[in-house]
Amino acid sequence: MSKKGAIELSMNFIVVIIISSVIVVGSLALFFNLKDKMEYQVDVLDQQTQDRIKSMMLSGNYRVAAYPQDPIIENGNTIPIGVGVTNNINTAPLTTFSVNVSKIMKYVKDGSNGVEIRPPTSMQYYNIASTVVTIRQGEQIVKTILLTMPKNAENAQYVYTINVTVRSVSGPVTYTPYGVVQVYATNP
Repeated sequence: MSKKGAIELSMNFIVVIIISSVIVVGSLALFFNLKDKMEYQVDVLDQQTQDRIKSMMLSGNYRVAAYPQDPIIENGNTIPIGVGVTNNINTAPLTTFSVNVSKIMKYVKDGSNGVEIRPPTSMQYYNIASTVVTIRQGEQIVKTILLTMPKNAENAQYVYTINVTVRSVSGPVTYTPYGVVQVYATNP
């Protein structure tokens, strides 16, 4: 192979490496940008929904509330649900809470008994960006959970049980029950 051909081949190789690197970096940047936007979308509810949750909690003196509690979700769709938590604990100025979907039950319209949807299948039915929230004494926070109806979900009513627990970090981490709310989603 001539010297000129070897230099040309090595230059082509360097150009291919540079183009490949640019494509990989661009793809990673796009991926993380989309991921950040989705996490932001999960944490943001419109102000009207947040106000409705807070007024529900104040009028009923609830520690935990959810809105909407009876959404209609068609196959392949996702809707945001707001879960409000009021810190009524008087022992500390800041309290850490954990918000989790603990159980999903499916009730088919023929009147049969409910069937629990267990992990990992249940993970297809909701998305929550972060389960831990820290709230000042006497204040409220609204956490967003995206409820999703998989494309192949059966027409039924799905009952999501959402548990809120107090997370203690002094000594070993423990979770003490604080409140429970249920959301009744219908797949027509």
